[in-house]
Amino acid sequence: MAFVAWLALISGVGIVGLWTMLIATGQVPEIEERDRAIWFHITAEYLLGFALISSGLLLLLIGADVSIRVFAGAALGGTAYSTINSSGYYARKDQWVAVGAFGALTVFVVVALAILILGG
Repeated sequence: MAFVAWLALISGVGIVGLWTMLIATGQVPEIEERDRAIWFHITAEYLLGFALISSGLLLLLIGADVSIRVFAGAALGGTAYSTINSSGYYARKDQWVAVGAFGALTVFVVVALAILILGG
């Protein structure tokens, strides 16, 4: 279960850190284009990041109680969606390294979900 906890924790910190850096450095063109939809997307990403951080910490500090496993599973399910969706964004921009990185993260997330389900 340590793998699941650390994957959640590192992924959550990565999501929050990435969006904070992108916004702070003006690298979100949708903000400049006044595309209001981006703020809903960013909010969802921050909530996902905080859910991952929380579930990772709970798994490490309290253990794999059923309710914590359900919470972690929901957060990791959101991560699977996010990594697949983000791959499409970067594929459209021909940024294949990012697509590969998100693909690899998706595989790790699926493994973590299997561990949660099987109780490993």
